Amino acid sequence: MASKRLQKKKAAAASRLETKKTDYIKIATQKTEPVKITTESQNEPRLTAAPEENFIYQQRFSRYYDELKWLYCELYDSSEDVLSYLKDLTLKMKNFYDEREQTLRKSDIERAFNPNWFHAGNLSGMEIYGNSLPETAESQDKLLDYMEECHTNCLFLKGSEKDYSGFAVRSHKRGIYICPDFSENFSQSSDSHDPVTFNNMISRLLSLTNQGADMVCVSFLPPLASIGRMMRIICEIVCPGVLLLGKTDMEHGSSLSWFGTPEKPVFHLLFSSESMADIWHTVATRDVSLLRREIDRRSSLSENCVFLNSLRNHDEIHWTLDYPYLRDCAMEELPHRQYLNDFFTGKYPRSFARGEANQEGICGTTASLCGIEKADFEGNSQKLEKAVRYDITLHSLLLSLPGIPVFLSGDEIGQLNDYSLSLRDFNKPLAENRKLAHTVQGQIFSSLNQLKAVRSSHKVFDASVPARTINTWDASVLAITRECAEEKFIGIYNFSECDKTAWINEEDGIYTDLISGRELEAKGVNIPAFGFIWLLRR
Repeated sequence: MASKRLQKKKAAAASRLETKKTDYIKIATQKTEPVKITTESQNEPRLTAAPEENFIYQQRFSRYYDELKWLYCELYDSSEDVLSYLKDLTLKMKNFYDEREQTLRKSDIERAFNPNWFHAGNLSGMEIYGNSLPETAESQDKLLDYMEECHTNCLFLKGSEKDYSGFAVRSHKRGIYICPDFSENFSQSSDSHDPVTFNNMISRLLSLTNQGADMVCVSFLPPLASIGRMMRIICEIVCPGVLLLGKTDMEHGSSLSWFGTPEKPVFHLLFSSESMADIWHTVATRDVSLLRREIDRRSSLSENCVFLNSLRNHDEIHWTLDYPYLRDCAMEELPHRQYLNDFFTGKYPRSFARGEANQEGICGTTASLCGIEKADFEGNSQKLEKAVRYDITLHSLLLSLPGIPVFLSGDEIGQLNDYSLSLRDFNKPLAENRKLAHTVQGQIFSSLNQLKAVRSSHKVFDASVPARTINTWDASVLAITRECAEEKFIGIYNFSECDKTAWINEEDGIYTDLISGRELEAKGVNIPAFGFIWLLRR
């Protein structure tokens, strides 16, 4: 009798729950005893999936349930009836699975067999403000037509969680992926330690995935890694074909933990402002050392660490730079931030940029920050030619970095700042000029499409192929290389307004210029002012 009482005490401690009434549900795992659940009597969810699909679901559930239970009970152990809330969560998960469209379940299975499907080099994204998504099917089809013309197959809908299920169906028929925002504003002072709040948050997340999302952008990272891990587990059970994208403006280098570990991953993808800030820092300083440091740092990461790369986002460019390193280079944080703001608002004497400053950083279109706005206003054709070249060069760098490139809508046509409108508004009349080769819009649009086409046709641009830098012996010239079994790529980028020579010395044969088609050795390569070159050796 004493032994039995001791066992009961241990069981009660393990479940972290004291109760008067106990029901039982049986969890289908290989080695899992029936789990005590404290709750009022509830009916099990009606199974609407086919028997074989329920078997697949139970396999996923069995694989992850023990970890989910442990994380949930550890986080919410101060709540009474914690296992009752856990049961409520698992019932919701099954209900969302039952309601999931057959085509989405099929996609889940296919992607489970190819979990690195998003590493392909043919993926490129466009970001639009969610409220600007057209309402009618005809207008949505026109948007999809435009995306196909832009060689873009990922659409990021920022700042909106409205129903887009019909749009997702039309997008999927064209091979275009959808990524809506999930704007759960976590904070340390919020109710994120409340299981009811967590369960409701998961319901909103799964509602988005059931509308047809291929990726979900978590715009505000949770304060605890365990919350992110539980989100990943729940998606792996209910909708394993959906990717979780984390977005952060954290201090330099601190965002990597959100990938988790190979054994316990959190986010599939991470959008970090670090590389974006490093690129614009390089534009303002004409010194590539900080950017080289960031590229080489990422080369040592696991191939599961996939970044979204962007020149700017729908808000502003945050100066999340590696200030300890810059301090060693005699650049103090506050004066350097002020210099960057002065440069990109055009206050600095040598600046060609036009943007607006705020508390966090700089807001402006890529074209205006590259000098197109200033040159166009001055009517200076030579400056305009260089500025257009610089715009294309920065996008070529974006397209050649490991990860998925994302363009903010309007940048593909060189849209300038419009001080009478929101920068989130797309200039449709200006976009018509993309069809005219002699216009700024036509030059940028056709050049970027050519680069995207080249990128999608070579394995060396797959997200899992790392990049490392090559010393060019010039502070304003960046050279990166990426190599896989079939190919070796070298990209060289000139951040100076003067023509330069990249003093690299690769003694491994003849390379082909991927844009012009000419052949040359990768030695002492000449690069025009604000220009670039893409070289490939097979």
